[in-house]
Amino acid sequence: MKRIMGLVVIFMMVVSLVPAFPASAAFSIHVSYTNDTIRVVVDGNRIQFDQPPRIEDRRTLVPLRAIFEAMGARVEWNHDTQTVTATRGGTTIIMQIGNNVMNKNGQNITLDVPPQIVGGRTLVPTRAVAQGFGAKVDWDENTRTVNIVKGVLEDKEPKYEEGKAYRTTKSIGYNGIKVDVVIDKPQNNEVDVLIAYHGTVSLDNKILEAANKTLDEFKKILDRKDMMIVSVAYPEENLLIGDNLPYAEAALLWVKNRADKELGITVNKIFLGGHSQGGYIVTRLNTLHQTNGVIASAPGPLDLVYRMRLEEDGKIEKSIVGDLFRKVYGSTTENPDAYAQRSLLNFTHALKSDIIFVQGLQDSPIQMYSWPKFKNNVSANPTNGISYKFLDLQGYGHNALFQSFQAKVEFNNFIHDRATKR
Repeated sequence: MKRIMGLVVIFMMVVSLVPAFPASAAFSIHVSYTNDTIRVVVDGNRIQFDQPPRIEDRRTLVPLRAIFEAMGARVEWNHDTQTVTATRGGTTIIMQIGNNVMNKNGQNITLDVPPQIVGGRTLVPTRAVAQGFGAKVDWDENTRTVNIVKGVLEDKEPKYEEGKAYRTTKSIGYNGIKVDVVIDKPQNNEVDVLIAYHGTVSLDNKILEAANKTLDEFKKILDRKDMMIVSVAYPEENLLIGDNLPYAEAALLWVKNRADKELGITVNKIFLGGHSQGGYIVTRLNTLHQTNGVIASAPGPLDLVYRMRLEEDGKIEKSIVGDLFRKVYGSTTENPDAYAQRSLLNFTHALKSDIIFVQGLQDSPIQMYSWPKFKNNVSANPTNGISYKFLDLQGYGHNALFQSFQAKVEFNNFIHDRATKR
């Protein structure tokens, strides 16, 4: 009995420490926790977050940029108003920190949990974002996985009005291959087009960000304001170098054969521009399809045998790409031909269009080791009627095309000369 009375006394003491609330005050308990075992999968690809998903009131919150870009949306953040604006196709979503109302194309939608800042990261509700872009969302309790299928997107493409400039992300398809592209269109509807290809990205939830950044880099050095840029978000994750070429090719063929009808424009001249692995991509495309000109910036990998052997000998750190190659082909000692066949050194002949190679001579030692051999291979295999040029730049590294004034001049002259050529 004394024990029971003691517990009662302790309970009353604890209750006395709880502040009183007016009878009319709303009182709710929010259960929230983080769990790095929660997975978010978009079209079969798991999103890798720099901060683990967070559960609040039975809603999964994730870092905003990763989920929006995985959905193929372009993201803009306004620090002053604490507002994020995401656009894909004809759908625009606006969300604000602490505000449980999401705006979709002017229509307000009430959220169960508002966006919030946790650990310096802005987190947004996964289901609301995905469904806002018309995707299907399912929760698998057994594996604690949010499964998102964006293939069922219902949002309509924007109306491409004559004389209107815009920038949009569009999912395009050709010969059964689908890929996202970022389109930056000028006011004019009769356009020359630069198709841009980004460099190496280890995770596919980062490729749209890379495509946007690559578009911005090319746009900065492009003198012409009447030229349309199409930046291709081709995949790389879990793919051997070269296996993503069909996606890059699909974008080129779409521009050649379908862009005019789908966008309501007239396509005249087509140029290809690529940086790093994007330079590898455009060089290989130039052995398959004719365009009006190709710009390859610091193209690579030039020699996979040399590169991967350095990894195998412990002279450089092992890479995700190298691990994937060794899993498929074994070592370079066991199967050197498989590595050589995918190296850019193997694609230096039968060029279809004029091409300029831009290379900073202070690039990585691996790149510079194989660069003279690559130049010799191209020079030893000339194609009748096709010109090639090497622009070697002292004092510049991997990003020479975007940093050197001389490179900018050569880049624009190359396009101008071929755009005006009949």
